[in-house]
Amino acid sequence: VKTSAFDGDPRNGAAAFQIGNSGYLVSGILSTNERTADAWSFTNNVWTRIPDFTGSARNNAVGFSIDGIGYVGTGYNGTDALNDFFKYDPAAKTWTAIAEFPGEARYGAVAFSLGGYGYVGLGATKTQKTLKDFWRYDPKTNQWTSIGTTFKNKRVNAFAFVIGNKAYVGGGLDNNQFPEDFYSFDGTTWTELAPLKDTDATYDLTRQSASTFVIGNYGYVVGGKKSSVLGNVWKYDPASNTWTDKHQAL
Repeated sequence: VKTSAFDGDPRNGAAAFQIGNSGYLVSGILSTNERTADAWSFTNNVWTRIPDFTGSARNNAVGFSIDGIGYVGTGYNGTDALNDFFKYDPAAKTWTAIAEFPGEARYGAVAFSLGGYGYVGLGATKTQKTLKDFWRYDPKTNQWTSIGTTFKNKRVNAFAFVIGNKAYVGGGLDNNQFPEDFYSFDGTTWTELAPLKDTDATYDLTRQSASTFVIGNYGYVVGGKKSSVLGNVWKYDPASNTWTDKHQAL
């Protein structure tokens, strides 16, 4: 169902996070190739501009939220990949710098929150070196800790979503190839799951820059890019570890 059109300038590469029933969209790159620092909330089908992001304007940053506070960081400002991070307090309507991300500066990373921590990983550097590391942020101590991964492939522009007490990560691009490996993470252990492409090619979720959302106990992967812009939708069932093509439902 088509919803209220975005009131800001059209863009891609924005960062996003959710707090309660409100979605937040931050920064991004415009069709003029100009990066913007504006920020918006979306509640009850209404877009509202909130105070501008106080970091430099950027694209392909990441966002997550913990306990009613939003976090945005990393990205690319047109000259350099970035490792700074900021938090947004919707009650005070303020942005505040937090501890810098200690990994290599990057863009096209993924982020999620799980168990009261924020997680940021993958992505690419200014020189387009793809990465496979992950870092955990503790908002209580304002500290980052490396947690490592068992990913078979490095990747940029991957996707992630959280169902219950597990995060799920896959997709992206690595050296002009589209990785097929897909993982869950329970806060301690990475577990490889059903691949994003089966041997008979009856399904193929390999792609970069996809969107995701979760409803109930199912994760959904929407669109993305491969040889062209994609419009299909896939549903993941963690109980059966299977993917279902849902694009006919549109």
